[in-house]
Formats: sequence, structure tokens, C-alpha cells
Amino acid sequence: MKVDWGFVSPSFITNRNSAKCSLRNPFILIHANKILTEDVVKQAIRPRRPLLIVAEDVETELVRSLRRSYRGKSKDLAVFTGGEVVTGESDMNFVPQMLGSCKEVKVSQDEMVIVGGSGGQEDIEERRKELKFSIMSSTSNDELKLLEKRLAKFSCEVAYFKVGGDSCAEVFKYCCRVYNAITASLAALDGGIVAGGGVALLHASKELEKLHTSWYNEKKKRNNRMLGVHLVQKALKAPVCSIAHAAGFDYSVVVEKLLEQDNPDLGYDPAKGEFIDLIECGNVDAALLVDFELNDVAWHSNCNFGTRCLELQSSKGTQTEKEACDLANECSLA
Repeated sequence: MKVDWGFVSPSFITNRNSAKCSLRNPFILIHANKILTEDVVKQAIRPRRPLLIVAEDVETELVRSLRRSYRGKSKDLAVFTGGEVVTGESDMNFVPQMLGSCKEVKVSQDEMVIVGGSGGQEDIEERRKELKFSIMSSTSNDELKLLEKRLAKFSCEVAYFKVGGDSCAEVFKYCCRVYNAITASLAALDGGIVAGGGVALLHASKELEKLHTSWYNEKKKRNNRMLGVHLVQKALKAPVCSIAHAAGFDYSVVVEKLLEQDNPDLGYDPAKGEFIDLIECGNVDAALLVDFELNDVAWHSNCNFGTRCLELQSSKGTQTEKEACDLANECSLA
């Protein structure tokens, strides 16, 4: 389970490199209100095991954790860890058996990850049913979103990635790859997926064909606009062209056949030399990433045409620079 509660005081950090507090096999004290005295804490630390305190507020210098819908989340946490929520009325009746436990907990400034809670599976399933019923009976959009997030936390599992290498540079490279993969996966969960390999961008270029008709009679601006459309279309086709060209195939034929297809998920597999469904094969991109790329290209294009200048980044005398200069002259840019 992962919740958006973290520590406030950096005094509890156990790993200075990652700025996290890591406790192994701790007891967990969950309090619904503000802890005014140390009586409960003193009783909780008697078993001589690490103690994680989750409370609305603490009078002493232990930790502060104040979040929206805290009481409901506290109950979820108690079910997951096999403990009980200590309320103001039950302070005097507190016993160590009310403590929850888990295999490991990691706390950063913004979040807390609990691994291997000791809660019973039957209790967890019952809690999930209660949350599902609350979702069905909820009439508030904000409350509905919070309930869905709480329900999702009971369905989550934690995965450990062990990344190694022969040198620090190699480890850093692999860590960056893992981080990028996780970020892309989260973006895909949030905004969905599209076919990878540049196919989604290729099919997006077909939508620009509609602009040719609407601008046909505007003779004064038609040339500049059509040139802009052509440049964007060429950029959108570039990923598919690069993949086909690198594999030794005629990219123009590949692009033409893909644009003729009615299935937007169909792509070209250079290894097999055939057209396949990229979604079924797992070759996908996050829709949010593709959308960001389109907006980024549009923004840079607007800047280039708005300022009437281009920035060239190439070695002097190369064919790339010559082509870029020819393009600048063709666009009538200074």
C-alpha cells in the first residue's frame, strides 16, 4: 500500500542518499486524533521493535501528518497492517495488541510505502466491499475520486527493481532506463496508450490533409500555410521513416502502405518484414507523451515562423547545414 503521507522532520531519515526513513519489521501505531501525551507511545515501544506512528498530529517532536480524509485512510491503514485505530476515547484502554505490523516501511518527505502488511485477507476484502459500496452511493465527484484512490491502494502491489552494473556510470544509465520505463507506465495508466513505433504520429499527419481544402481559396497566405503543413507532416512521418531506413527497407513504400490501412494500430516489423498489430505485440507509447510531443512541435514551429528565424545546430560544411539553409531560404526566413 502506498499513501501520500510523509515525514515532516528530517531527523528520522535513515538513508541520507535517498532522503528516506526505512524501518524493517516495525510496529505501527495508528491514531485518529492528536496525540497529547507520551503515554501511548511509551507503551507501544515496549516490544523493542521499530515503531511507526501515523497520527493527525503529535504534540511532541515526533512527526506531523495532516491530510484530507484522514480518518478513512487511517481505517484503511489499520486493516492493511492488522492493527486498530486509537481514538481519543481509547487512549486509556490502549494495549500493545492494537498495534499493526508489516515487513518493511519506507517514508520520504511526500509519501510512505508499507510492504507486507499483517492484515488478514478476509478483513481486507471486507474493507474493499465497503469502499465499493461507498463509491456506488457517492454523489460527489471529489468524494468519488478519493474513494476510488483508497480502493486502488488495496489492489496495489510493490515491485522491487535491483539495478546493477560494472561501474557507477553503467548503474546510473540503467537506473535512468528503469526510471523512464516507470514514468512511461504511469503516464500510460493516466492517459491511455497508442500504437508505438511512430505509427500514431504517422496517422496524425493525415489529419493535416483536411487543411488543404479549407485554405485553398486564400491565395495570399496559402503558400506559407501549405509549407508549414508540409513541414509538420514531414516531421510526423520521420520516426517511421527512420525505423524502416535503419532496417534497410524503402521507407517511402512502408509509409505509403501504412497510410492506406484503416487500422491505426497496424505497424511494420522490420525483423519479420511484415505488418503487425502493434498493440497486440506490446509496442505502445503513452498517449500523454505523444500529445506532449505534438504540442511541443507546434510550439517550436510557431516560434520559428513568428520570429522568422531558425537556429542551426550542425558542423560547418556538412550536407545537413546546407539542407537547413536551403529550407530557410525556401521559407523566406531571415
